[in-house]
Parts: sequence; structure tokens; C-alpha cells
Amino acid sequence: MRKLALLLVLFVITEGIAKSQKSGETQKLIQLSEKFIAEENYSEAIKICDKLIEDGNKSEENHFNLGICKFNTADYLSAKSYFDIIINNFKTTQKKTNYTLTSYYYKVQTLHKLYLFDEELALIEELEKLGVDKKMQKQLVLSKKTAENAKDIYATLTPIVVTRLAILNSEFDDHTPIPSYDGMKLFFTSKRTGSTGGDILSDENKLYEDIWLWDKNKGLSKKPVNIGNTVNTPEHDATCGLSPDGNTLFIYKSGKKNPGDIWKSNYVDSAWSMPEILNENINNKKSSERHISITSEGNKIYFSSERKGGKGQRDIWESEKVDSVNWKKPVNININTPFDEEAPYILPDGKSMYFSSKGYNTMGGYDIFKVSRKDDNTWDEPQNVGFPINTVEDDVFYFPMKDEKIAYFTRKNQGQSDIYKVFIWGETEKYLMVEGIVYNIENKTNDISLENTDLKDSTYFVPKDATVSVIDIRGNVFTDIYDLNSGLGDYKFVVIPEKKYKIEYDAPNHIFDTKDIYSDKEYADNRLKYNSKLVKIISGETYKSKKLYFSPNELTIKDFNLKEIELIANALKEYPELTVNFSNSDYLTENKNPVSNQIKNSAVELIKKLGIDETRIFTDLSPDSIENNVLQYTIFDKISVQNAIAEKANRLNQDYVSKIKDVTFTAENILFEFAQNTVKIDANPELNKLAEYLTKNPESVIQITAYADAVGNTDFNKKLSEKRALMIQNYLISKGVGKNQTTIRGSGEENPLTLNMINGQWNENSKRFNRRAEFKVIKQGTQTIKIVQFQNIPEEYKNPNYDSEY
Repeated sequence: MRKLALLLVLFVITEGIAKSQKSGETQKLIQLSEKFIAEENYSEAIKICDKLIEDGNKSEENHFNLGICKFNTADYLSAKSYFDIIINNFKTTQKKTNYTLTSYYYKVQTLHKLYLFDEELALIEELEKLGVDKKMQKQLVLSKKTAENAKDIYATLTPIVVTRLAILNSEFDDHTPIPSYDGMKLFFTSKRTGSTGGDILSDENKLYEDIWLWDKNKGLSKKPVNIGNTVNTPEHDATCGLSPDGNTLFIYKSGKKNPGDIWKSNYVDSAWSMPEILNENINNKKSSERHISITSEGNKIYFSSERKGGKGQRDIWESEKVDSVNWKKPVNININTPFDEEAPYILPDGKSMYFSSKGYNTMGGYDIFKVSRKDDNTWDEPQNVGFPINTVEDDVFYFPMKDEKIAYFTRKNQGQSDIYKVFIWGETEKYLMVEGIVYNIENKTNDISLENTDLKDSTYFVPKDATVSVIDIRGNVFTDIYDLNSGLGDYKFVVIPEKKYKIEYDAPNHIFDTKDIYSDKEYADNRLKYNSKLVKIISGETYKSKKLYFSPNELTIKDFNLKEIELIANALKEYPELTVNFSNSDYLTENKNPVSNQIKNSAVELIKKLGIDETRIFTDLSPDSIENNVLQYTIFDKISVQNAIAEKANRLNQDYVSKIKDVTFTAENILFEFAQNTVKIDANPELNKLAEYLTKNPESVIQITAYADAVGNTDFNKKLSEKRALMIQNYLISKGVGKNQTTIRGSGEENPLTLNMINGQWNENSKRFNRRAEFKVIKQGTQTIKIVQFQNIPEEYKNPNYDSEY
């Protein structure tokens, strides 16, 4: 289809040049833009087309060229707008031009990329009525079938989570990820810098591809490495298969004089052997062979080839082993179609196979299918694995783990290949889904209106190139590193909850954030939602504070807290302008707890051992009230830490201290009636005390989070909780509190303080505590405020999974 599309473009360009009378510089620019389009150098073509529009050239030709460029750079909304200009001109004048039908055709393809399948089908019908040639009509029949398939598949909900892997992907093409049996190693192919071919470019005008390895056993600091020049050469070398024991790597090698063959290398004495080519029954001199899968017994292989004798251009073939070196002449298996089939992967049972196909009921391009062998040795009807694994892009090279619950695959979008990880997640599975948003408010108030019930609808920024890393605390390894799913900052992945994980959220020029996942904790509906706010590093304004919790009489820093301090050290190494402070009490209060003091001193010594100079380590700069067995760390920059030191000196001035008193705010009874967003203010004089504190300390900031119990609709409870938070905020403002002194959040029925149900029955005495408001100090004022909450909850009502840091 890409070849036909390019022919259509070239036809229109040729006709445009022949029938257009242009002069001087404009003609040269248009011809140059069309040359770039023919060479698929769309970024340069866009620059020229934009200049032409700036110079007043708003011809259909230029709009069409821009539409083609935007389509091929995946800017589909812009592409649609340019094709619409040409289509609307036709509807107004009823006069066809050289660009009318092809603009309709490309809008059809654009609507498909935008998942607007109903609009696509309607436009196909409209285009057919205009009269098209046989070649385009054939394409429209295929487009209509694909749109109908995609519409059905897209509408079918499947419990699947798909996430792009940041650790494997680069700005270059990355593809064909093959995991070892235990998942601790991932072999993949990349055209990134550092290849054996150096800076030499292939015919695609890209670097030659090499095989790379990410070994999770190497620890947290190790990134993917080139597998080496024993396997890789200056030309194309790509992963195409791995034996079940992980000791035989199959390699696709091609070059200017070689269309592509399959080789193998064995892992012997901790090194990969010199690759050997498979025999002539597998590799054909006149065709390209790639992507091979071998059965667990090692006696049968499946591979893809463009050789003659198949049903389509690229088919899947089967061959049986003769001896340790030779394979029988392959046979074409009955799953092949007149379209392309690619990337077979046979499961350990020898009866089930995953592969990619452009035939069958695809959503567009290659889709991934699963097929099973029948008793008569033929294969049954392949089944599409569904959305969101399959999309309107090319989805190929699917490699599942042994239980098929986790898999890796490649998605190609307009010439760019990236690697993704799949979690097939069911409600009954012992997996934990972790989801949320990574954002940076950048000093703007998170103003949640009554209608906007999700953080996505609030004023926030998504840090560029943010990643989410999953760290196995016991193994001290990254299990995965993910990109965000979209420009909205959302992320989603799945972990096995029997382990201890620290989730690290990070982005360039930001201070990291973390969330701990405990192995002995149960999570409602096997889901954990966490919205991570990253603090941007701004000179003189950098401030990030967090508390680490220790068990009573715990004297050593280990597990989650050890990893947190290691991450602090990594951040300080990356950004030399940063400093860190450790505190175990407000500096106005002397902490006489020897355990807390020892923990603080241990943290200082530990971060020194991790390579941080003592001039960048501070203690006792926190103005916050800190309970026993808690260590608070704060990351400053070199200017903001001096401001903190000056503030401490000012507050320790005896005359100053004698004039102020700390304030204790007890938020014990700020509870709401069922399904109501009102609270009896008169019954809560503490709110008046909070208002008085805030008005006397205008620099202070408090966060208000409201909740609901679990009765009723989840969305209703979410909105209700936001109304509750807003009600308290408005009350405080009515008492003279500044609008910027409070931020609000509605968390619905999340993170229940008490049990909603006891012995399988709703318990009003318990669940009423969940219809609550919680308060958190974001910034202390001249006076220190201490917030006391939920001290009188009966033990039998307490939720053991309640997270005070939620």
C-alpha cells in the first residue's frame, strides 16, 4: 500500500508540474519540495512548503504536498486539514483538479490513522461515487474491509496494558526485542549511534543496524550495550530468533550484495561464537530470509522468506532438522495469505504460534495473530490478539514470555520503529496495575473545578522525556523503564505484587519522585493509582521534601530507604548545583530520640560513601514537625539552601522565637454526611483555627484532600469528593485566607482510612470516617503548624492498607 501511495503522489506531482505555469523562484521551490517528497525527506519538504505559504502560495498543489508531508510524519490532524482545503474547494466549485481524488484518498487513510472509522467508511462511499480508476477502486475495497475490521477490534475491550520501553528505545529505529527464558536479558536491534558500522549510512540514509543487549543482572546503572563485533559487522545485523535455552542467537545479516540470510551464534565460555550461516535449504540466494523460531526440542524451525513458491510476497515456512548442521527443504504452511506474513514464534508446546500478517482481519498494516496446530497437522484459523497490542500501525515481532502474560513486540509508525512491553492482565490474576500521571505544575495552582474531575483536566505541565522506572528492591535491578503513554503524561504498567518495588519517576532537569510498593500489602481491585509531581530545578527555587519511615528501634538504613538515598546521591551527581538536607525534627524543637538521631547521622555517612562531598550535605534545616522514627530529606539548589539557612537563623533569634507560638490543628471531626458535600462548620472550630493561622502566615500553603466512602458510583464519588474539598477551600477564603494558600484534590473512594465493609456488610460506623478531609502542609509559615489527624479511630475499623503519604 505504501508503494501505491507513493505512486499516487508521484503521479500528482508530475501532472502538477506539467499543467502548472510557474515562474522564477516559486517554481524552483515547488520543484525542490517535490524532489524531497519523492526522496521521502519530508521534514525538509515541510520547510519549503511553509515558506511558499508565507510568500502567498496557497495553491492546491502546495496544500497537497503539505498534507502528504504531515501524513508521513504522523501529524495526522494537520494532514487532514490540508486535504480538507482541497476537498472543500471541490465541493464549492464542483470542478475536479489533479489533486481532488488523491486528496480524498489520503483523507481516507488519515481518518484511519485517527481511529475515525465511521467517518472513514462514509468518505470511502463518497469517493467511490466520484468515479475512480480500477487501481484506486481495488485499494478502496481493501480500505473499507480494514476499516470495518478495525472498528470491531477497537470496540472490543481486552484486559491488556501496552507500554513503550524507555530503556530500549532511542531516537533511532529499535525493534525485534527477544527476551531470555527468565526475562532477565533482552536482545534487540537498533540503528542508534555506537554501531559497528560507525557513521556509514545505508541506502535508507540511516545507520546500519546492530544487535544490542540489555542485561538486567548487571544492576541499576547498566544500560543496553552493543553485543560486540564478533556478531555485529559494518552492515546490517539484526535479532531474528533465540533458542529456548538462550544459548543460540539467530541473526539476520544483509548488505548491499546480500538480500538477507539467517545465521546463528552459540554462547560458549561466556562469549558469543563467530556466526555461521544456515544451510541452503533455509537461505535462498535470490530471496531474503529473516525471523526464525525453533521448537523446544530443537527439531523444527519456522522462518519467514520471500522465496518463490509461496502464497504472498513474504510467507512463513517450516523445516525439520536432518542433523546438527542441516535442515530439510522447507514447506509453505497453510496460514499464509496472498499478503505478507512475518515473524513466527512457536510456543514451547510446539502447537501454538504467534506471527504477524497483513492478511486476515487486520486493523491496518501488520497485525499480530495467534494460531494453533490441529491434530491433522494443519493450522486452524488465526485469531487477532486484539487492541491495544494491534493498532492501525504495523505491529510485528511478538515475543511472549513462558506464561504468555508478558510479551515484547515492535510497533512501526511511518518508518520509525519502537519497542513495547505487553501485560495481559485479568481481574483474577495476581498482578498489580500501577497507573497515574507524571506532571509538573510549575508553581501554578491546581485549580480543580466542579466539572473537571481528573488531573488531566487541570492546569499542569508534562515534563519532557519523563520516564517511569521499576526497581526490584531485593534484586537491586531495574525490571523495566517506561516512557509516558502520551502527551497527557499518563502511564500504566503491571507488576507482580509478591515483590518489593520502588517506582522512580524522573525527567531531565527535574528532581525525581518515588512510590513504594510493598509485597505484604493488598491493593483494592489490584490497582494502585499514583500521580507523581516532579519538581523542576530552578536556581533559587528548588525545593523537594519527602519523609522516610523507619520501624521503632530500627538502626540500619535498608530496603526502600537505602534505595531512596542512593537515588538522592545519583541526582546530586547528575546535577552539581543540588544539595541535600536531612532532618529528624523541626529545628525549633530538640529531638532527644537517640534512634532518630542515629538514623540521621547514618544517612549523612551513607551519602558521603556514595560519593557526595560533605559541603553539599546539610542537617536540621527543616521547619516541619517530624515525628519519631521519621527522617525527612530536602533537596535544594545552592541558592535555595542558603535561603533555608538564613530563614533558620532568623527563626532561632531569641526575640523572634519568644513572640511566636506553634499552632496545632486537629482535623479529627471534619467528616461529611452521606452523599453530601457540606460539613457543619460550627461543629468544627478547628477550621476557624486553621483559617486564623493561614491569615497570620500568608506565606504558608496547605493542601486539602477530600474523600468519599465506597458506596455508589466511582465517578460520582470522585466528583463529590472534589466538591467537598472545594467547599472547605471556599470557607477558608471567606475567612480571609489567600486564594493561593490552599490547593485542593478530590480522591473519591481511593485510599480508605477505615474499612467500608466488615464481615461482608456495609458498616456505617466504620465507613463514615472515609467521608473525610485530610490536610497536609505544603509550606510552613512564620509560625509552625502541626496537623493532628485521626487519633481516635477504633482499631477494629482501621484499614491496614491506608497510606498516609498517598
